[in-house]
Amino acid sequence: EFIRLVNPVHHSFPAGSCSSFLVTDELAQLRTRFAAFGHFVISPSLDAVGQPLKAVDVTARRGHEGSPWAATGTVEERAAAVLERELGQLRNLPPCSILVTDNFEDWSGRMLKTYLRMILTAGR
Repeated sequence: EFIRLVNPVHHSFPAGSCSSFLVTDELAQLRTRFAAFGHFVISPSLDAVGQPLKAVDVTARRGHEGSPWAATGTVEERAAAVLERELGQLRNLPPCSILVTDNFEDWSGRMLKTYLRMILTAGR
């Protein structure tokens, strides 16, 4: 029921840290694969004193009951709400020379297309 990934890795062997994990195409592919997981959050990993690190935690739970996917409104409003819930905490990532930390609004605008497509495809 629960999946928790820390430091996502490449599918190839030997496993190595995936530096392109937050690239919109890569993340869109992962989120689409996890479509059955209505509860999905990517957030900055925290150090021992609660400060964000240049790493992320991915948490997912199956089912849509009580998830942001069950929200009402236009498709665009719903997609924006789900994106904010699932990825909004990434605003707190320390600068990493990647689009998500350089320009979160532009990055999330690109990710919004994935959420719109998921809502339209699922007919939710």
